[in-house]
Amino acid sequence: MMRTIRLFLILPCFALLCSQGVAQYKSGKSAQPGTSNAGKNKTSGSDSTSSFRSSLDTLKNDYAQIRSLFGKGKARDTINIMIPNIAFEDANLAHFKQGIQSARGVKGVSMGYKGGCAMIKVVFKGNTTQLWDALPSPAKQPFTMVQADDNNIQLAYKAPNSGS
Repeated sequence: MMRTIRLFLILPCFALLCSQGVAQYKSGKSAQPGTSNAGKNKTSGSDSTSSFRSSLDTLKNDYAQIRSLFGKGKARDTINIMIPNIAFEDANLAHFKQGIQSARGVKGVSMGYKGGCAMIKVVFKGNTTQLWDALPSPAKQPFTMVQADDNNIQLAYKAPNSGS
């Protein structure tokens, strides 16, 4: 779907720039019937070529800018895991993070923590349920999946009983 959107954004720009470049190239290089090239500047052919190259460079720059807006596919491969109500020092959180790092297909893991909520970003080529299934059972045992959508997983922490 994203490639289709990119294609619809890029093709009109490309067509416009190419048509302008070709028109400039033709007008500078070919003479109209019944007109004379005498008195015209001899460098008009090279000017139109440089104009065409300039248009092509502009097109390449515009394409790079449009591509940078949409990213290079990394956002699709990043899965965000949110675990509310867990202490940063909790051993289960550390064990869970190690389990993610050891899971097959995981290419990178980074973690943030704010206001009692752990946020883990995982670079993984697959969907959220595939990531959850790839995790070792001991690592995911203290957690319950509350929600899973395209790129996000929300877990509930089953806090250990502190009573004796």
